[in-house]
Amino acid sequence: IAERGLTHERLAQLLSLLPTARTMVVLDTCFSGAFAIDDSIQRDSRDQTIGRQISHSSGRFILAGSASHQEALDGVDGHGVFTGVLLKALSGAADLDHDGKVNIIEMGRYTKQQVPEVAKQVGRGHEQVPRSFFNGDDEFDIRSVD
Repeated sequence: IAERGLTHERLAQLLSLLPTARTMVVLDTCFSGAFAIDDSIQRDSRDQTIGRQISHSSGRFILAGSASHQEALDGVDGHGVFTGVLLKALSGAADLDHDGKVNIIEMGRYTKQQVPEVAKQVGRGHEQVPRSFFNGDDEFDIRSVD
């Protein structure tokens, strides 16, 4: 794991190198909710330059497949429970306001509603609740579904 694993610090470092105003991080791993608490990735990757501060204030969204104390189940069409729900969401199921687009807020709401239900079915009562964190002033769209 030490050779191939991605530490919190390394992920934050890699994200800080992205030249973008909007970032969406999706994690489908056990205990991944630890990355979506108080925007720990943003805090650890923040650069003090004006340009970097502006980009961080535009929008960073972290969506984790499970809480920090939960295992993430496999078992939905060859994917993890969270990824299976996420793929359905991206196909348009998460377009909660029916505007032809899926935005980060809709994605978070949809996965938080659907993952626990699917996890209970697949894992015979298993509890898995996605976590999300958004920091910024631009709730951006992820995908058009028209």
